[in-house]
Amino acid sequence: MDRPSPSTARPAFFQRFGQVDLSLGDVVPQEGPAVSSERTPYAGYLMGLEPSPFDDAAGEMRVRALNGGLMEADFQELNGLLEEAKAGRNQAQDLFRHYAAVKALAMQAAQVLFVHHCVVEGLPQLVGHYEKRVEDVAELMAQRGSGRSNLLNPRTRRFFASLILLQTAFDRIFVPPEPIGRYRYQSGEFRLSPGYRDATEYLDFCAIFEVEASPAERELCENITTGWGDGIGRPEWDRLNSLYYQGLWAHSGKANLFATHYNHLLERMLPQFAYSKVRLAETVVADLEASRPVRVLEFGAGSGAFAIDLLMALKRRGLPQDQVEYLGLEPSTSMIEGFAENTLSKLGHGADLGQFGLRQGSLEEAQEQIEELSASPARETVGVFSYSPHHIHHSSLKAFLRDAEVRRRLSRIYFLEGTERHGWTKMLYMWSDCESPENFRNVTESGDWQSRFLWEEPSVAIPEYPHVTNAWCRARLLTP
Repeated sequence: MDRPSPSTARPAFFQRFGQVDLSLGDVVPQEGPAVSSERTPYAGYLMGLEPSPFDDAAGEMRVRALNGGLMEADFQELNGLLEEAKAGRNQAQDLFRHYAAVKALAMQAAQVLFVHHCVVEGLPQLVGHYEKRVEDVAELMAQRGSGRSNLLNPRTRRFFASLILLQTAFDRIFVPPEPIGRYRYQSGEFRLSPGYRDATEYLDFCAIFEVEASPAERELCENITTGWGDGIGRPEWDRLNSLYYQGLWAHSGKANLFATHYNHLLERMLPQFAYSKVRLAETVVADLEASRPVRVLEFGAGSGAFAIDLLMALKRRGLPQDQVEYLGLEPSTSMIEGFAENTLSKLGHGADLGQFGLRQGSLEEAQEQIEELSASPARETVGVFSYSPHHIHHSSLKAFLRDAEVRRRLSRIYFLEGTERHGWTKMLYMWSDCESPENFRNVTESGDWQSRFLWEEPSVAIPEYPHVTNAWCRARLLTP
């Protein structure tokens, strides 16, 4: 059964927002090279597009998406294309290239879903002269494509012109011009902007479709975010992850749009991502106040955002910094290299990190070295996972959490991870992030540990469904 349109079931989602003023120059520069910039972040992607096998197979579905007319059969066909691509695994001579191609196909399927839902929910109606803007952008693609975008057929050019216009408008609505929260280094105070709720309203958009999705669309979305990697081995998984964190598309070797554009906007486009880490640090430190000093091991520490949050939580509580010894383990050297810049941007010059540091290391290595990592007779050792589990190969996470020595060495584990809705944002907002290897089945993994729910963020009721919240992440405490 097809999902009822908003005209018969409820008001279109975007009717609650005002007009979005976009000029052609907001999408593609009028003069000069068509490269991405702060003002036109998608220009380079748009002009560098090349024909792909997906163009012919999904051409009609792209046309229907432009009219908000995807049907149940389309979701089934898109899923069939993904399954067919995955089935080529046994014939593939290079498994890495095989999975890179499958994931590129998953991203393109996500693009179709994004356009369809934006049209159904009325976003084009907020963009002045929308149809003319689409025609103009498609014409520029044909005239000035720096890659091979001028070789795309007209309907494919029109689809991508619409995709980029809609994404630009979406960003204008939900990505604030400044960070929604700032630290005061001396006091550790974190000030959350009053615009935080407005900046997370896109989660209502995702939650509505998570609730309303038909079985076929739900199966497709599962395949896009998680199912594409079923059967993938750790070597291919790790290599895809490595390229992702280097900011490169795995299938083409070109600059990854998400890493090159969104990465420095991450805490503006996903303010709940930053704020939930602040909340997690507060939770960890609150549990420390009555205990002896601790060593905190963070698995998948990225560029050290949580280390900064932990340091600031100690300042807010008036606790000595040496109460905590922090070590973040991160497999990507490129992510670790961002620690200093991350610290500078959040805390300014002169920040004293003391016993807080990062080092290269995977979860598998941490499991092998857990005795050494937890060797501190004057301290208990606690573990932290902060948005890293969905990037970890499922077998590795399961083995770690079921290891008897890990259970003996760690007194507890704080587990902050996205809900299923975090996965849905990939199709309904962050299609450019759909090439990272992810397994959202990991979000509920707890091995043999006891799992206690702590909180969700955000947790605001959605007007269309008062019994549903827009919670994007969930914090749990695991104890042996």
